[in-house]
Amino acid sequence: MTTGQRIFTRADQEAFAQLSGDYNPLHMDELASRRLLFGETVVHGIHSLLWILDQWCTGPFQLKRIAAVFRNPIRLGQNASWTLKSPPSPGTARFLLPGGTLRIDFEPGPSLAPVPAAAPFPPALAEVWTMQNIATASGRLPLHLNPALAAKMFPRLSQQLPPAQLAALLACTNIIGMRCPGLHSVFSELDLRFQAEASANPAIAYNVESFDERFNLAVIAIEGASLTGTLTAFLRHPPQNQLDFSTIASHVTPAEFAGQRALVVGGSRGLGEVIAKLLAAGGAELLITYNRGSADAQRLAAEIRQAGGTAECLQFDVLHPVLPESCTPTHLYYLATPFIFKAVAGSFSEALFQEFCQYYVTAFQKIVTSLIPGGLKKVLYPSSSALDELPINMAEYSAAKMAGESMAAFLARHHQLTIRSPRLPRLATDQTTSLIPVENKDPVPVMLAELRALK
Repeated sequence: MTTGQRIFTRADQEAFAQLSGDYNPLHMDELASRRLLFGETVVHGIHSLLWILDQWCTGPFQLKRIAAVFRNPIRLGQNASWTLKSPPSPGTARFLLPGGTLRIDFEPGPSLAPVPAAAPFPPALAEVWTMQNIATASGRLPLHLNPALAAKMFPRLSQQLPPAQLAALLACTNIIGMRCPGLHSVFSELDLRFQAEASANPAIAYNVESFDERFNLAVIAIEGASLTGTLTAFLRHPPQNQLDFSTIASHVTPAEFAGQRALVVGGSRGLGEVIAKLLAAGGAELLITYNRGSADAQRLAAEIRQAGGTAECLQFDVLHPVLPESCTPTHLYYLATPFIFKAVAGSFSEALFQEFCQYYVTAFQKIVTSLIPGGLKKVLYPSSSALDELPINMAEYSAAKMAGESMAAFLARHHQLTIRSPRLPRLATDQTTSLIPVENKDPVPVMLAELRALK
């Protein structure tokens, strides 16, 4: 086969985690991953690699070398495809992965001695390393292989590839996702060379060979189980936590927002959380909505109430905007958004543009017009400086936000509302977390200035 495609599902994720022992929340936890680098759970890189080899292989073979680069994530529900570069050289095959590349050097031949079946990897907590101590990280991982599950997931590959080599590839995702860098990891590359002889000691030793603090990039040397090589991974930043209520309250004049009945849509985290704390510190009466982040919203409301403020929570999907009749805010703060950094640089996706428009245009219009009869007077609809800069990987987002600004101007004019649509600079939130260090401004003074301008 020279090409193939599929859609990865949640069940696929769970099966591969059981096979590999890689339960990193980036791949497995839908709620936690929405606050991580890609805004949702993504497919393990080694999973995509093994899927391609399973479809491609036609007879017994042994790997001599395998090198892969994982540039872009594969999301659940996404149509993922691969292509074999042609013409292949004898003993070499090159593939274009979804968001990356793969090269293998191989030779036909029977399997090496099998790896003894091991107990399944138990679910475990991933280790946590920081920039201060990752340079000393090291360890040893025995090979594990569940032959029945491997045969179910990769029926041809489990028959054609030496079991020790399959187990070694599974060990690589376990090392990166669970051990080093562990919890805050993003797998970037691997380059492995295999010896022909079966190892008498089926385990892999690993240690950090180098760590580049400029890019938070770790190169991990591995050896054992008839292979040597390197794994490369980013140490990503943890979720961006906002300042606590008491710290934020110190910026606000008491009672400066008193009398507001404020509806903060998308207020459980990020800019919504900052706005909610600022308003509550100034005496506003708050209703905070969330879509999936119930725990975050409840924690925020409890923190505000404990400090003497007024705050309630409401589960609310802006794509199906039905608010209770008792919701009669004077002020609306609209922070609802999908994950914004998932476009392909230099291209334009109509589907992604329409997704953004559902949030920034259609849902916004419906919510505003539904609240006008209840006394809505003022709206904050934050926009972005990306509309001035037009980053090459944000065409769909920028176009939809521009349409949203036009909708805001239309609603303000025809309903006698005050609507502010400031083009905010890049602020420190989960959405702006990056692998490479970038300057993100403190959102507290920026948002406080906007709240005061709206009063």
